[in-house]
Amino acid sequence: MDCAGSHSQEPKHSGSTFKPSPNSEQKTLLSLPPELLIQISDFLASSSTALFALCNKHLSAILRPQSWISLSLQAQGQVEERMQFLTLLSRDLPPLHACHGCLHLHSSSSIPRPGDPNARHQPTHCIPPSGPSGYSGKGILHISDYVAPYFLRFAHVQLALKRHHHGPEHGISLQDLDYTDLRLVNGNAWFFTVEARIASGELLLRSQEWIVSSQSLREDFDNMRVTHGVCQHLMTYNEEFGLEDTLTGVMRCRIGHISQLKSQPGSGSGSGDDNEECQCMRLQQCLTCPMEFRLDVVDIQHLGYTLCVTKWLNVGSGQTIHDPLWKGHDPLSDEPRPHGLRLGSIRERFESEGMEGVGLGVEGLTEGSKKELMRSLIKKEGRVEMHGGGWGWKEVGGDERRDLLEELGNLSDWRRFAPEDVRGGLLFAVGFSLVVVLIRDVVCWALAHHWW
Repeated sequence: MDCAGSHSQEPKHSGSTFKPSPNSEQKTLLSLPPELLIQISDFLASSSTALFALCNKHLSAILRPQSWISLSLQAQGQVEERMQFLTLLSRDLPPLHACHGCLHLHSSSSIPRPGDPNARHQPTHCIPPSGPSGYSGKGILHISDYVAPYFLRFAHVQLALKRHHHGPEHGISLQDLDYTDLRLVNGNAWFFTVEARIASGELLLRSQEWIVSSQSLREDFDNMRVTHGVCQHLMTYNEEFGLEDTLTGVMRCRIGHISQLKSQPGSGSGSGDDNEECQCMRLQQCLTCPMEFRLDVVDIQHLGYTLCVTKWLNVGSGQTIHDPLWKGHDPLSDEPRPHGLRLGSIRERFESEGMEGVGLGVEGLTEGSKKELMRSLIKKEGRVEMHGGGWGWKEVGGDERRDLLEELGNLSDWRRFAPEDVRGGLLFAVGFSLVVVLIRDVVCWALAHHWW
């Protein structure tokens, strides 16, 4: 090439870009003959061929019939390929996600929050065949082992990781998985919290459950008034059903230390750490599901000694229902196998890698929950009752007016959970419900006294 020819090009220095001649012909895949495009598609997986066919009308006309037939539900062995196709397609469709149950795209907004007690069950055809059976057998994982209505679906894991990988327009936020609940049941109080974090591409959960007994922890345990559990595999009194029963001994030992705490006033929460002498005070784990837990006995002054169960769970990467970290939580799995995770690994990842500078460590969480329970609850006439000014709550089987008045008087706490644009609607809904209840009571009283 001569000097004139060389000077006709853009200088090759840092920051410059090559600009082709306006008259030069652009070569693209569309320039290839159909026969060659078909040969290229033969080297691709079925899911990739189907996506290739969606690039433009020209490719669709050449490849689409064959690609879609190969991904039909009737084709044997194509379920995973169809799921892969839908997953890749959903990356360009922020409002949608691929359903592992029915193998179709669904709106992400159709998935209720895991703590919504009024959420409808998933349609049968949308329940993944390998999804955890959970507490109700509806393709969910029941994180709480007592009374809180917190049900985690595989779609929650899937959507949280979708946002993590593809941006805020996709999926759901981790805050949508957080949950706080205080309930009074049969004179006892149950306080439950859940937090979600992502570490190394996997969703980790930390839950904490408090049992404030109207009697005493030892009496409840000895009289079997409460069956304790930390997962679907470890529950007290499993021995009666021929199941592994290590939790009963650990729980009995931990509650037995209450007498030592009473002899050591000012000893604090009595939670201990991994360096404590007794095994019951150390971090424990389930060998089947990826879950670690710690049992604490906490002195809450006027409420007495309470049991606090803190759990750390790994529910996997959300990419497939066959992920062992997700399937391990299924108590009815056909192939239960040990997860092989090192004791302490889930907790360490949540408390360090997954925190990312936000949230409280477990000690701060425990102390904050203790103060909230001290402020919110009292013991009166052998029952645990609401003191006022605490969290939003429900008394199961209690008076409706009391619940509504309690919520109306606690708007400062509502602001923590309700977005600005829906507070007015919440206030109107609660106010209207209160009026309906009062009118009903007036009508019933009038009928009872023959006023009309």
